Amino acid sequence: MQLNDPFGRMATKRQREYEVVRQSLQGSDVNTLQAGQALLANIRNRGKWMVLCALPATLIPALIFQTFALAFIVTGVLFIAWTYSTTRNGLTYVQRYIDEELANQPDDPADTSVTSDTPTP
Repeated sequence: MQLNDPFGRMATKRQREYEVVRQSLQGSDVNTLQAGQALLANIRNRGKWMVLCALPATLIPALIFQTFALAFIVTGVLFIAWTYSTTRNGLTYVQRYIDEELANQPDDPADTSVTSDTPTP
């Protein structure tokens, strides 16, 4: 029993979220380790660009409309916090998918060589 999640509700919610991401990744073309690593890099880049675009989109209107500056800044901070949280969760779920599903696969999906102890005729 954990003190921060005594009834396991958050763990159950996170597991359901991961299952949805896993099904989505299995349905897409993320079936190699390289594709998984590329997806992680893509998620990181999108998160950075969203934050970098949110900063001027928050600060410029706050400077122009100083009466509503607090509203713009609060909205921008909430958007950046949401972006950070979503990006972090996405990275966690994709890394878990890579660790559980893709780590045991060979690097080359075209390599269909069979390794067995019996010789082939």
